[in-house]
Amino acid sequence: MLNVSINELPHTSKRTFNILKNLEINTLWDLINYLPFRYEDYSKKLDDSVALNLQEGENYTAEGEVTQTKNERKGIRLSIQKILLKTEGGTIVEGVWFNQPYILRNIKKGETISIS
Repeated sequence: MLNVSINELPHTSKRTFNILKNLEINTLWDLINYLPFRYEDYSKKLDDSVALNLQEGENYTAEGEVTQTKNERKGIRLSIQKILLKTEGGTIVEGVWFNQPYILRNIKKGETISIS
């Protein structure tokens, strides 16, 4: 059963089949055993003591209330979406995205969210 070709997967588009084939996934067994190439640990929570000593390349998850959202246009092809997040300890964290205006349609002021 696991040697069934991925072409027999129901409700799958040609585009998805092409992506799977480029990843050398040809059977259901290949698909089940395809593992991600990296792992992000989102369990490390940002607190005030860590926030003061945070170094570039370190990954932490901040949880808090969105206090501000802003969309900035920088020329014709660049837009920057920013949010300010206030954690329980009072730390202010800025989240920044580039050319993704839908972010601000989905994240509203006053909501509690987590970002990493």
